[in-house]
Amino acid sequence: MKKKNDADKPIAEHIDKCRILYEAWEMQCCGDPIQVGRRIKLLGAKIPGEYHYKTRANDADYYHQHHLCEEFMYELRGKVESIVVIYWEVIDGKTVEKERREVSFIDGRTEGGNPDEYIITLSDVSVFEKGYILGLDRKS
Repeated sequence: MKKKNDADKPIAEHIDKCRILYEAWEMQCCGDPIQVGRRIKLLGAKIPGEYHYKTRANDADYYHQHHLCEEFMYELRGKVESIVVIYWEVIDGKTVEKERREVSFIDGRTEGGNPDEYIITLSDVSVFEKGYILGLDRKS
């Protein structure tokens, strides 16, 4: 049985924590600033699963994308526990991790250098069904 939240909206599941891969270009293009300690909501596709995206960091549960087809997306609502900035470089034709550091705030401009992606850890996460996001009635 699916749980209901205060607004009586269907929840696919409630999880203690999840990690979301958020590419830096997405933050620079269309993202809102994110700060540790604040509650946020992001769209995400499961990794691996319905959206087959191989993260270079290989340590995310969901992949955030503003431009991904909504049929693959879940809405994730939770408290930001941590933000890790990841920098990649190409050495001898192979992409390798150059640096990884934890920060308390991202906005796509103030992280220093040219970050490639972020891993955002949320706690106390409500994962809303895709049908809820699309405005579909999934009641049987």
